[in-house]
Amino acid sequence: MDARSHDGSVTVALPRATYRVTTGTGDGSVDVAVPRSDSSSHVVSAHGGDGKVTPKTAN
Repeated sequence: MDARSHDGSVTVALPRATYRVTTGTGDGSVDVAVPRSDSSSHVVSAHGGDGKVTPKTAN
């Protein structure tokens, strides 16, 4: 999964699992709220130019 925004926040709600996550932001914060593992087959990339980036577990 790939989520991007040039101007604004990015929030990605994901099913319960462990993820290989890459994030980045030009001017903002990053809050990864999912279990992470570099060996996971579930891959998420979330990047924002200006705003908060939040991959999280869906309710």
